[in-house]
Amino acid sequence: MLSRCHRARIFRTNRVMRLLISVSLMISLCLQCPISPLRAQDAGNISVGRIRATDSSTPSQTDDTGEMSSGTDISEPVAANSDPVSSGDPFNGLTISASEFLVITTSRGVTLLSRTIPERRCIPASSKLMTAVIALEALPSDTSIPVTRKALDIDKKSSSPISMKEDQNYSVKYLVSAILLRNSDAAAFMLAEYISDDEATFVERMNETAKNLSMNDTQFVNTSGQCVFLERSADLEASSTSEQFTTASDLALLFRYALNLTAFREIFTEYSFLQFQEDGKPLSLSSSVLSAWGIEEIQGASLFTPASSDPLAETCLFALAQKGDLEVILMVTGIPDQSSYQTLHDLVGVTFSTFEVSPLVEAGDPYRGVIVEGVQDQVNAVFRNTVLYAHPIGQSFSIPVSEFSPSLLTTLPIKKGDVLGQVRLTLEDGTQITTEVVAAENMVVQENFLTFSAKLIDSNRNIGYLIAGCIAVILLLVIRGGISIAMAYRKRFSQK
Repeated sequence: MLSRCHRARIFRTNRVMRLLISVSLMISLCLQCPISPLRAQDAGNISVGRIRATDSSTPSQTDDTGEMSSGTDISEPVAANSDPVSSGDPFNGLTISASEFLVITTSRGVTLLSRTIPERRCIPASSKLMTAVIALEALPSDTSIPVTRKALDIDKKSSSPISMKEDQNYSVKYLVSAILLRNSDAAAFMLAEYISDDEATFVERMNETAKNLSMNDTQFVNTSGQCVFLERSADLEASSTSEQFTTASDLALLFRYALNLTAFREIFTEYSFLQFQEDGKPLSLSSSVLSAWGIEEIQGASLFTPASSDPLAETCLFALAQKGDLEVILMVTGIPDQSSYQTLHDLVGVTFSTFEVSPLVEAGDPYRGVIVEGVQDQVNAVFRNTVLYAHPIGQSFSIPVSEFSPSLLTTLPIKKGDVLGQVRLTLEDGTQITTEVVAAENMVVQENFLTFSAKLIDSNRNIGYLIAGCIAVILLLVIRGGISIAMAYRKRFSQK
């Protein structure tokens, strides 16, 4: 028989072991139980989770009428293709005399109307436009640049001189304006020489920028845009022999990029006539296509006409037009003499009588619930921006498919307005538009025992040391109790 002392020791040891087992069970339950979502005003402590997508085939929600409110998507979603939007015969027998034209939306680059030539050709406008873009990205608009002897010579020989004066400085804004309004070769050369010391080095930068913009069918040789041939021959086409070339699609890509530069858009859209004060002397510039500004929808226009000594180079007209929420880029090449106004007038008329803009989704419209990892209930998501969509007037469209992609940076707690991820909307015509969805409300979670304990220990190291000490004492008691039990049984068997 065990003595009373040994039985007491065994009882205490069993009580400690029961306590340890109970703690182990509590920890196990805490690890297995789900975390309950709470609204922010009811929450205490919080833990961390991540967003994951729900069923991607569920369409986004609209109201009962199917109408959506207007606005502008600032996220610039990208269209899945650049094919012209189907609209039957929008010209209704009207003849556009230009050999090539392209009408695209500024927001997403969707092609509305087009007649394009896929071959590479020598279009001097590409060099002038690229020079203006690089200059405005590299220099402040008020940077003063001294005129050089070579620039003066180029201006005197130019078919569109701006009457540069010796020993005079010109601002970047004036020189870019001279390029856009007067197609000035001298202004383009001055900017190139100032930025890169010489034209050849600047041309390398032009080609590098073209590559970065994915202008895969463009190559520059100079800033004037003049055609350069490996071997001049009367029976050879410019597209096959010119070392300097581009395409309509590359030009449209460059012009759309340029319009995203605040300084470029300001110069292009605000002025058909400019009055400058350079070195205390008054200077003026007027657009070579001043008549285009008389068209109500036109916001800006530039005409680039090659020199008569460069017969294989093509004339190019750029314009920006807007009516209501629909803003478009119009680009025309191969315009017959004295027909630029009529061509632009006809294209503007056809565009805005054929197409309109409607809201696809409105900022704040409900999307659907997305799931936060570890939370049973869904987090309600709403669209962050309003998305506008250009389409033929009178033709309906809908969103048959939407696909949600979660943001890997979103973690709990979630605040109202936090980005949850992106939604790709696929329309009936195949167009894909990507926009963001955000949380419709605050969402936090309760902590389990282990999370709370870990955070408490992390915030107060002394508590951690105290708990470690208690665990050590308990282990010592368990070991001591085990030794006592073993000795008691050993003594009992030895007495037998």
